[in-house]
Amino acid sequence: MWTLCASVFYACIACLPAIVAVLCFEDFFEILFSVPKTVACLLIFNAVILLVSKFAGDKKNKSVKIGLKIALIVGCAQVFAIMPGISRSGTTITAALLLGLSPAIAFEFSFLMSIPAILGAVVLQLGALTDSGSADLGLYFLGMIVSSVFGILSLMALKKFVIKNKLYVFAGYCLLIGIISLFFI
Repeated sequence: MWTLCASVFYACIACLPAIVAVLCFEDFFEILFSVPKTVACLLIFNAVILLVSKFAGDKKNKSVKIGLKIALIVGCAQVFAIMPGISRSGTTITAALLLGLSPAIAFEFSFLMSIPAILGAVVLQLGALTDSGSADLGLYFLGMIVSSVFGILSLMALKKFVIKNKLYVFAGYCLLIGIISLFFI
């Protein structure tokens, strides 16, 4: 029980850097979403992050435990994922692996970190959602259910890749899409 409580506590602590970044630089992050060339370049940068996971996952010492320092460092890595084209899971898992966490713990911690991050994003967007009118609320709810189901299925598949130290295989996809996007922009 203590391990779960401690993990949840550290996951919440890890979200603090992202909260500060969004509150201080919200306009900057929003502008990034409107510049297609930037998004394409960030997809390529994301490929590099995912490639690093291959070498980070090969580290022999996997007895490192999550503490305040690790939570804050992984939380700082999560800030990059506010930008379009950057994978939140890929960034946080890679950072956790670089810090010496086992692949299983890195995956679980990244997942726990996603809960407050997603809830925070929902709260920030709630005003815009309620302003859209009640007719659209049913569609939003349906979208939430469908995305939740596919999100859970995706997490189950992602966990298998992380445990086998194969997160880097997604780098090729990001690199390809980033390069193709740059070519057509």
